[in-house]
Amino acid sequence: MTEVGYPVWLAVLHVIAALALIVWSGLLRTIAGSSILVIQSIPVLMILFMSYYGLTLMGLEIPPLLAASASLAIYVSAYLAEIWRGAIQAVPYQQWEASSSLAMSRAQQYRHIILPQALRLSLI
Repeated sequence: MTEVGYPVWLAVLHVIAALALIVWSGLLRTIAGSSILVIQSIPVLMILFMSYYGLTLMGLEIPPLLAASASLAIYVSAYLAEIWRGAIQAVPYQQWEASSSLAMSRAQQYRHIILPQALRLSLI
């Protein structure tokens, strides 16, 4: 994967985690919330050590740069998922009602109405 591909996949991971916290079933919401809580509770240096030295002890030999970039991506995705969740929930309720009155499906509401506004709100 190229250097451009990592941030794209990382952004997709953030949005999926944020949507799991808001939209889907209670079980998925609990799993996503618990995993984010666990990742945020562990210091980043410990995640870096576990991803490189811990996997080496288990027999998986991975390059140091890959271990560092993967562990930082996991760490940052937990925080950015919370930022995205807040941005999605900050979209006014009237926008949700207006999009549902236009007979849009939930996926269309997110794609055309909610996520573009949440992107603007998250950049402020």
